[in-house]
Amino acid sequence: MAGNYDFVNTTLYERTIWSLKFDHAFTPPTACPYFYSNENELTDAVANFNGPLGDGLRSYNKPFNHRINHDLNIRPNLLMHTNYSFFADARAPGTTPTRRAAAAS
Repeated sequence: MAGNYDFVNTTLYERTIWSLKFDHAFTPPTACPYFYSNENELTDAVANFNGPLGDGLRSYNKPFNHRINHDLNIRPNLLMHTNYSFFADARAPGTTPTRRAAAAS
């Protein structure tokens, strides 16, 4: 009988992604671009059934990325490219709202 309930899972993704990019050329052979990206990702995953019988999990991730480059044209056929990048993934702990709501009622 449990085999009848294998494919009743649902997953909902809500993703907002935005980014900024700035380019600045100090002199003709020297440039310095900067890039920033930010995401907000909310995931609702319900395994089995919705409500107290299900394994609903809500997770929220907020990763971001900073990247700065420096390009120096030494000769027409030689480029020195320097890159610094920082990435972080701020995760909130997952919650089970469907079980919590059923326990409160």
